[in-house]
Amino acid sequence: MKGKNAIVTGGSGGVGGVLVRRFVEEGVNVLATVTKESDGLVRGAIPMRVDVTSEKDVEALFARAMREFGSVDIMVN
Repeated sequence: MKGKNAIVTGGSGGVGGVLVRRFVEEGVNVLATVTKESDGLVRGAIPMRVDVTSEKDVEALFARAMREFGSVDIMVN
């Protein structure tokens, strides 16, 4: 999966945290949503505070992913 680009919601813990860690290990570029910018996140992933119930926040999430990576290949919600 090296070179792929992913967005992972809930990326600082639980299943999301495990997936972020694995994606980073596999060479995937990861933008992960967190509840607070200070949430523990795997080195190599980009954290972004997002309220996934807010249309504006979700639009900003995808806009940032496009700026950072140019595309989104994987979406984990």
